[in-house]
Amino acid sequence: MTSPNPPWLGPIVAQLTSLADRNRMPHALLLHESRGCGGEWLALQTAMLLLCRKREAGNAPCGTCPDCRRVVHREHPDLLWTEPDADKQQLRVDQIRELGAELALTTHGGGARVAVVTPAESMNAAAANALLKSLEEPPPGTVIILVTADASRLPATIRSRCQRIRLPRPDRSTALQWLAQAHGASEDWSAALDLAGGGPFAAACIPADQARAIRQDVIDALQHLQRGEHPGNAAVHWAQADTALYLVALENWLTDRIFSAAGDRPQFSGQGEPAHLQDGVPARNIVELLAVQRELARIRSQLATPINRKMAIEALLWHLAMALQRRTA
Repeated sequence: MTSPNPPWLGPIVAQLTSLADRNRMPHALLLHESRGCGGEWLALQTAMLLLCRKREAGNAPCGTCPDCRRVVHREHPDLLWTEPDADKQQLRVDQIRELGAELALTTHGGGARVAVVTPAESMNAAAANALLKSLEEPPPGTVIILVTADASRLPATIRSRCQRIRLPRPDRSTALQWLAQAHGASEDWSAALDLAGGGPFAAACIPADQARAIRQDVIDALQHLQRGEHPGNAAVHWAQADTALYLVALENWLTDRIFSAAGDRPQFSGQGEPAHLQDGVPARNIVELLAVQRELARIRSQLATPINRKMAIEALLWHLAMALQRRTA
């Protein structure tokens, strides 16, 4: 892998390396990450540990041999990568059945085989039941890796048959340092990291200039609301752009306002001055802001459905405008 290894995952990589050296790798791993904190990277790293033919005990995979390069590009014949189709939200049961059929075949290299299912929580009940047989009776030399950011959505029968590894979320300074080293020191990754919920790998997928523009658009819309202006233009723009990121940026601002109103330190201090209205907004009614936040979460949960985004966002912003007019007692 060309980018620097994420330091917050170093101890886990060392643990998995030791297991591979002693031929003690579990037949099934559940990589439970905070979203965007490296679950899929760790799955690929584990595959390289098992499929690199030049790796010596105690060492990392070489990263340069044909096997390693094919793993990185997810093209190795003994790496079975299963994820939802690009236009789908769920893993289909036939995808899991196809995976099970492939696992029953002889490996191409005569050694290990690694199957990755990601995100595992996207399996419906039928798909999870189809995977259960492979977890109960895995072929020799097979390691099945489930990557999830929401393990509670997996059936207990699935979780109980895997060794769970909890991936930590790095602190902000570590995440920003890694992003600068891996994806460009000339960029300010603070806004992207906020939009990604603190997950560095997710932040790397958001162009830094786009993240800054979204953050500023949200602040501009809030200032227009404070002046009593109609939110229609903002609603149209957010509905036609990357709606999910705009809603995350607004949710971050709401979270900071709620923490500030409660007398606590804001959580998204990396946003800098533009994260807050600049004309001395007094403390607001926390209950009202929490109600807006719940409405925002409901809209985010419905983005994959055919809702009228413009109307939903406009109603949300009107609700926020009313909340901003109420001072705490």
